[in-house]
Amino acid sequence: EIVFDPGLKMNQIILEDSPFWHGRLIAGRNLAKMGSSLSLKALGSHYATQHVGLRAAIATALGKSKHPNAIELLCDWLFTEAVSQAQASIIQSLAQHRSPNSAEALQHCVANIENSHRIRGAALVSLSKMGQHTNEPLIQHYTTDTGWRHSLRGHAVNALGNLSTETAFTTLTRVVLDQSEAYRTRGNACTALASC
Repeated sequence: EIVFDPGLKMNQIILEDSPFWHGRLIAGRNLAKMGSSLSLKALGSHYATQHVGLRAAIATALGKSKHPNAIELLCDWLFTEAVSQAQASIIQSLAQHRSPNSAEALQHCVANIENSHRIRGAALVSLSKMGQHTNEPLIQHYTTDTGWRHSLRGHAVNALGNLSTETAFTTLTRVVLDQSEAYRTRGNACTALASC
């Protein structure tokens, strides 16, 4: 691993034109790290043309950016991204940006039944990390979901572990003690209860 940052213009050219994925990876991370309006504009312009692995890495790097435009980019990408690998990175990065826009984007992701259960579940967990913007009733709703292998149910139970509310504690206690719950869901609830 090397440290190589030739500046805004050169990073932009590398991200756009380099035939080597590693060069584009370094340029994308550099632009995200700069965190300026111009660097984020360059990322926004070239994101869609990159390989899915690079898109995921760029989204992960934006999770550390404090620029308000970073949230806007991540929210836009969450709506347009079709590959779950990159979607997962976007969702994890949004968890680091506690804002109404982030919470709204994550709620739309959960509600979109075109997304996989894994992605919708990851969005539930990230939504539980939104602080005052967390939508606890939505998370509580999915603790009774009976979809494929109770996948969303398990993610919702995990998400409740990030909350420190009485209602979350009560739900987790009920799930732990309910013999009719799936074994995996009860196991998730035990771990979440300790965190809660």
